[in-house]
Amino acid sequence: MSGTDVQQLYDSARTDLRLLRHLVNGAAKQDIGAFENHPLGFIHIDLTDVTADSSLALHVWSGTTFTAVHDHFFDLTSCVLTGCIEDVWCEALEDLSGRYVRFSVEYDWRKAERRFRPAPPNVSYTIRESTRTERVQEEYRIPKRQLHKSRRLGAVSGCAMTLMMRANSGPTSERISYTLSADLKFEARVAERAMSDTGRRRVLSFIHAQLDAI
Repeated sequence: MSGTDVQQLYDSARTDLRLLRHLVNGAAKQDIGAFENHPLGFIHIDLTDVTADSSLALHVWSGTTFTAVHDHFFDLTSCVLTGCIEDVWCEALEDLSGRYVRFSVEYDWRKAERRFRPAPPNVSYTIRESTRTERVQEEYRIPKRQLHKSRRLGAVSGCAMTLMMRANSGPTSERISYTLSADLKFEARVAERAMSDTGRRRVLSFIHAQLDAI
């Protein structure tokens, strides 16, 4: 699927709930990798071929804590379908007394697994926040390599869903992103958490119920 095709699919799916349901149902039938408990704290569902230069994914946010500070190897466009998302752009500054360590995140496309490694080792950082934006049922963009963190706003029992488009991802061999964490055991704590068939069915039912309420 070309970048133009993915763009057209994104433009249609953000308003055509029948099409979005079709994409989610198709993802639920995949054998591996389409549904996952993402290390950043939300449910991630790949809706199109993730190895392509451009692709679509659906995120389901239930928690209200911020993700780790991270960047992307692609240009991100996201549409908030339900709920409210707060996004904060950040800057990492080398600091001998800093609390944060930077990890490289490499993706094994054959096994659908992430690998986290300190990069570079023995360097610490402090985080400076810049822009802070609340998003409610609107589209927003984050350019490639922009550090940021996000969270869902609202009641603890609430939910948010976002439709995300990746673009300009580049060759799979060069797709490395970076995460900054104050947890030195971060790479062990965020081991890939593939979802069971039972888990996928529960998430699928939950997503359809959320779409029914739009």
